[in-house]
Amino acid sequence: MIVFNPLSIPIFISAVVGIGIIIYSRRFKNAPGIKFFRYMMILAVIWAFLYSVEICFTNITGRIIFAVIRFFYLPYISVTLFLFCLEYTGNISWLTSRRLILIFIIPVFATILSITFPFHNFFRYDFEMDLSGTLPVLKYKNGFFFYIYFVYVCLLILLSLFILVKSYRKQKIFFRDTIILSLGILMPFLSDLLCNFGITPYRLYNFTSITFIFTGFLYWQAFKRFQIFTAAPIARNTVFDNIQDLVFVFDISNILVDINYALENTEPVFKKSIGLPVNQLPQKWAEIFQSCLIEVSNSNPFIMEEIIIGSAIYHLTVSKILNNKNHIKGTIFLFHDISKRKEAENALKEAKESAEAASRAKSEFLANMSHEIRTPMNAIIGLSKILLDMNSTEEQKKYLNIINAAGNNLLSIINDILDLSKIEAGKIDIESQSIIISDILNDVQNILYPSIHAKGIEFLCEKTDSFPIINTDPTRLKQIILNLANNAVKFTYQGMVSINVSIENETDTQVTLSFTVKDTGIGIPKEKIEQLFQPFSQVSKVKAGGTGLGLTISKKLVELMGGTISLESEENKGSNFRFVIPFEKGFLSQHEEHIQESSNDRQAIPIDLKILVVEDNIFNQEVIKGFLKKYQVYLSKSGKEAIKILENESFDLVLMDIQMPEMDGITATKIIRDQNSKVLNHNIPIIAMTAYAMKEDRDVCLQFGMNGYITKPIDLNKLTQEIERILSTKLNIETSVEHDENMANQALFAPSNLFNLVNHDKSLALKMIKKFLEDEGCFKYLSRIKKAIDHKEAEKLKEAAHSFKSMIGYFSNSGEELAFELEEMGKKNDFSNVNETYTALTELITKIIPLLKDLVRDLEKKDNDKDTH
Repeated sequence: MIVFNPLSIPIFISAVVGIGIIIYSRRFKNAPGIKFFRYMMILAVIWAFLYSVEICFTNITGRIIFAVIRFFYLPYISVTLFLFCLEYTGNISWLTSRRLILIFIIPVFATILSITFPFHNFFRYDFEMDLSGTLPVLKYKNGFFFYIYFVYVCLLILLSLFILVKSYRKQKIFFRDTIILSLGILMPFLSDLLCNFGITPYRLYNFTSITFIFTGFLYWQAFKRFQIFTAAPIARNTVFDNIQDLVFVFDISNILVDINYALENTEPVFKKSIGLPVNQLPQKWAEIFQSCLIEVSNSNPFIMEEIIIGSAIYHLTVSKILNNKNHIKGTIFLFHDISKRKEAENALKEAKESAEAASRAKSEFLANMSHEIRTPMNAIIGLSKILLDMNSTEEQKKYLNIINAAGNNLLSIINDILDLSKIEAGKIDIESQSIIISDILNDVQNILYPSIHAKGIEFLCEKTDSFPIINTDPTRLKQIILNLANNAVKFTYQGMVSINVSIENETDTQVTLSFTVKDTGIGIPKEKIEQLFQPFSQVSKVKAGGTGLGLTISKKLVELMGGTISLESEENKGSNFRFVIPFEKGFLSQHEEHIQESSNDRQAIPIDLKILVVEDNIFNQEVIKGFLKKYQVYLSKSGKEAIKILENESFDLVLMDIQMPEMDGITATKIIRDQNSKVLNHNIPIIAMTAYAMKEDRDVCLQFGMNGYITKPIDLNKLTQEIERILSTKLNIETSVEHDENMANQALFAPSNLFNLVNHDKSLALKMIKKFLEDEGCFKYLSRIKKAIDHKEAEKLKEAAHSFKSMIGYFSNSGEELAFELEEMGKKNDFSNVNETYTALTELITKIIPLLKDLVRDLEKKDNDKDTH
C-alpha cells in the first residue's frame, strides 16, 4: 500500500532538477569528461526517483522490492564519477580494458548479492518495518561484503579527489575548477558516510540523492558561469605545459603568477621568480615585458616577428587574459623559438643560391656542348657523305659507310644525353601551337617507313581528320611517339607495329587524347617493367643498341606536358605503351589555313612585298638579298638607322639582326613597339636573326616583341618557313634544285653545306663566295679580330668574332667553331689562348680560299657552257 510521505518531496524535486542538468549538459557534448558526468547524473536521477517511491510504501514487500531495484544503479555512481575525473584531467589513457574490468568487479558482485539477499547474509539481511515513529521506515542489517563494497566506494571517491588535486598542482592557475569539482565529489561522499553511521535529519532517512543533485547543480553553475568544460585540463595541458614555447603569465598588477615546464627547463632562474613584479625580473626580459605591456591592446594581440635574447631568436606573441565578461585578468607572453628555423632558412637560401649558380653553370655547359660536340660531328658525317660520292673503291666505301653510320649513331646519343640534361635542368619548355594530329602521324610514318620496310613487318597508323585541332609542342609530341615507335620496331622481328590515337575526354575547350603504340615483339618480363623508364636501362636480353634514354626522355616529356604514361607487356607476346595527355583546343581559322597549306592552295605573296633587312654584316646582307630577290629588299646597317627608315616608310616585314653597333636589335624592337615613338607601324612583323641558337635567346627575342626567330648561318628553307608562318601565306621563291656532285668533290671544306643552305641556287652561291673573297669580306673581319686581340679589347673581339662566325659558317664548320671560340674568349675576357685560336683560324682560311676560287671558276665555267649551248 502506497501512502504519501512528505519526505519524498525533496527527493523527487532533486530528481527533476537532475533531469534539467542532464538536458543542459548536452550543450557540452564534445567536452572532455562530459559523457561520464552525464552517466553519473542519469544514475543519480534514477536512484532518486526509485527512493522517492520506496519511502511511500507502507508494507515491507514494496519497500524491499524498490530498495533492491534502487541498488541496481547505486554501485555504479562512484565508478562513473571516477571515470569522469580520469577523462577530465586527461588521464583516460591509464584506463586499459583490463583495468576497466577490475573496476567493475566489486560493483557487479555487490549488485548480484543485493538481489540474492534471501539466500545469504553477505550483503543485507533481516529486513523489517519500523513503525515506532511518525512515518514507517525500512530497517536492515549490513553483511560483511557490504563493508567491503563501502570501503571500495570510499577508495574510488578518494582516488577521484587525488586525481583532481594532482591536476591542480600541475596547473595552479586553474584553482577554481579544482575547488568546484572537489566539492561536487565530497558532498555525496560525506552524506553517504553519515547515513551509514546513522547520522541523518530523520530516522534512517538517506539524503545522499539530494546531495548528488547538489553536485549536479554545482557543476551546472560551473558550466554556465565559469565555462569549466570549454577549457578542460586536457586542453590546458597541451597548450600550457606540453608545448615547447616559453610561457609567462602576469596578473592585472603585472606580477608573474605562472610559467610552464618548458620555461622552467630553459630558464631555471624563473622558478623562484613567481610572485615578483615585472620590474624585478632579469633585466633582458624585464625590458621586453615592460615595452610590450604598453603596446598590447585589450582585444588584439601584440606580435613581434623577431626578438633576440642571448643566442636565441624568438617569435613573440602577447595577449590580454579576459574573463567571460571581458574583464582583464592578466597578460600572457608566448616566446616561440625560431632559431633553428632561421638557421634552416639561411642554409636554404645559401643552398638555393648555390643551386642556381650550378644551374647557370649547367646551362652554359649545355650551350657550349651543344655547339662544341654537334659541330665536329656534323663535319664528320658531312665529309663522310662527300667521300662516299667520290670515286672510292669498294673497300673505302665500306669503311666510309661505317664512319657515317657511327657518326649518326653518336650524334643521336649526344642529342639524347643533351635532351635529358636539359629536362633535368628545367631548360626545356613546352611550346604551344595549333596542330593537326594526322600531320604528326604522317611525319612519323614517313620517318619509320625505311626501317619497317627493311624488317618486313606490318605497320598500322591511324589517319583521320575527325580529331579537333590541339595546341601543343609538335616537336616534342612527335619525339615521344617516335621514341616509342622506334623502340617497338627495334624489338619486333615479325608481326606488326601499330599507332593508335583516341579521344579519352572532350569539352568545349579541352580534349584528352590517348596514344597507344603496340607491337608483337619480344615483350618485357613483368618484374622488369618498373626499370624500363629509368635512365640508361635496357631490360631486354636482346641487345639492340641505343643509349637507353629514349623511354626516359619520353616519360619526362609526357609529364612535362601534363600527362601520364604506362606500359603493359608480356614476354614473347609484345608490348603496349600508352600515354594520355590533356590538350587545349586550337582555333578553327588556324585549321583552315593549315589545310590550305597542306594542299598547296595558298596564294603567294605579291611581288611588291617590302622587306627591311637590318644587318651590319655585308656578307649576310647579300645572302638575304639573294634569298629574297623576287621581293623589294631594303638594307640598314644598324638599329638606329632602321628606326629612321621606319619613321618615313612602311614595310611588310623586318628581318632584325640582334647584335649590331650603335643600337642592337632588341633596343630597336622596343622602340618600334613603343606607341609613343615616331615609327609609322608599331605592329610590323619582326623576325630576329642571330648566331645564338639556345632557346633562352629565342625567348628573349619573343619577350621583347619580335614575332619570329631564325639562326645564322641563315638557311633558306627555315627563313621561308618562318616568313610564311608569320605572314600566314606562301612565298613565291624559285630555287634551282640541280646539284652537281662533281663540283662538290673538288672541295674538302664541304661546299654541300653552302648549297643546302641556299637550296642549291648556284648563282646565289657564286655571289656569296665572291663576297666572302672581297676585301670587305673575310679579310675585313680577320683584321678586326686581330686588332682586338693586339689591344686586348674583349668586347670588340666578341663583336668581330660573332659577325665573322655567321659568315664563315656558310663554308666551314671548323671555321665557325674557331670563330665561336674567339667570341667566347671575348665574352669571358680570356686572352690566354687567343693567339693560337686566331692562328688556327687564319690557317684554315688560307686553305679554304684557293678551294673557293677553284669552285668559283667551276661555277662560272658551268654557266658559260650553258650559255654556249
